[in-house]
Amino acid sequence: AAKLLSANIVSISDGGGEFFAAKIPVAGREKVALFLSNLFKATAVFSSKTQVVELNGLFGVATERENAPAGYAKKIATLFQINDDGLIERIYFVMASRKLTAMREITMY
Repeated sequence: AAKLLSANIVSISDGGGEFFAAKIPVAGREKVALFLSNLFKATAVFSSKTQVVELNGLFGVATERENAPAGYAKKIATLFQINDDGLIERIYFVMASRKLTAMREITMY
């Protein structure tokens, strides 16, 4: 999966002060890959629904967690900015409730 990340990738998290989020941007392929691996391990136990979306002109994934404990966002928009080589150069994790009010409920097909 790290092959999909550009060498100068940056991951930015916005918990809006409500939810657990990285306090500073995570930069570099190896650091972001480790960050994502740890994030997925920590949240794998959450039951969730996901849907591919386009938000603010970026490809992304909308996630709704059904059993997220206190401190973890129930709704997340993960957005990907792709560079000219087709690699991910920015990942934005948006969890701040006030920024996700327009995000529709995820429906399962």
